[in-house]
Amino acid sequence: MADDLEHRQKIQRLDDQTINGLVQHGADLNQPYPIRFLFRGDKAKLKGLEEALIKQGYTPVQNTTGSDDELMVDLTTTLKSMQSHLIALSLYDLSKEHGVSFEGWAAVVSNGASI
Repeated sequence: MADDLEHRQKIQRLDDQTINGLVQHGADLNQPYPIRFLFRGDKAKLKGLEEALIKQGYTPVQNTTGSDDELMVDLTTTLKSMQSHLIALSLYDLSKEHGVSFEGWAAVVSNGASI
């Protein structure tokens, strides 16, 4: 239980650092950006997660790595929503429910900077 709390705190710290880095590179907290999320795990479990994420408005991304143990999805949202709605923590919880691993997220801001 303590490990899970520490992991959740780590996710929140990484979110804050990533968002701050994007803002330093010209991102606007209130402008929508495509955010990409990565999950890893068993193919069948990832399929179940993918179905749940589609129902929540996420768009699956074509896997170009040739690996069937990865799932990438996009969601266009603001960085402010990423912070206030704790999206990464919600996805971490959902990934645990489906027995897969949430690996994190990335975004590209309008000036081409990505983190």
